[in-house]
Amino acid sequence: MTKSNVEGHLADIDAAADGGAYSNKKMEELLDELVTAGQDWADDTFVDILRGYYGAHVRKVALQTVENGFNESGSVYSFTRFCVHHKKLELLQAVADLGLPPERADTEAFHGGATTPNGRWLDMLANVGTGAQTSFARQVFAFSHSESGPVLADILVKHDAAHLDIEVLKGSHGYAVIIDAMMRGRIAESSATEAAPARSRHRSAAL
Repeated sequence: MTKSNVEGHLADIDAAADGGAYSNKKMEELLDELVTAGQDWADDTFVDILRGYYGAHVRKVALQTVENGFNESGSVYSFTRFCVHHKKLELLQAVADLGLPPERADTEAFHGGATTPNGRWLDMLANVGTGAQTSFARQVFAFSHSESGPVLADILVKHDAAHLDIEVLKGSHGYAVIIDAMMRGRIAESSATEAAPARSRHRSAAL
């Protein structure tokens, strides 16, 4: 698979704006291949598709595909679990950073647990379809004993540190992983705050 091949297929999907099942099936195959390609350009292309770089119709079909989950070995994985399974956590971070799509702004929070728009987006990425099987916070719990746990926790804290499901996890290892992520965030913020005056003094001295 090459980028030019992928862009050719995306052009076909865009041309078949009313392609229905064809567009959805083709998009699922493409996004699956991009996730599993193991190449930076593939990750960038995946994010660009969701960002709308390849047109509104392509973005719409891709968003539906991400929400519906990914088929593999007879099982359907949420985008979050699919990325964890294939060790594509940087891609998950990049998609999370896109934030809640404007066309999903009126959707309800899955558990009523998300407290920010981006928290709702994370919960959408953690589920398959429009049902409410889980939340992103619960995915941190599910993977808390793996190397993915701290990364998922960092994503959650960045986008919805007050998610109500965090309290549900109190007493668990997943809760401890989230608290660690909160501490890392505070240390990073503190370091950035302390560095700012130092940079300012350095510039003043240079002048």
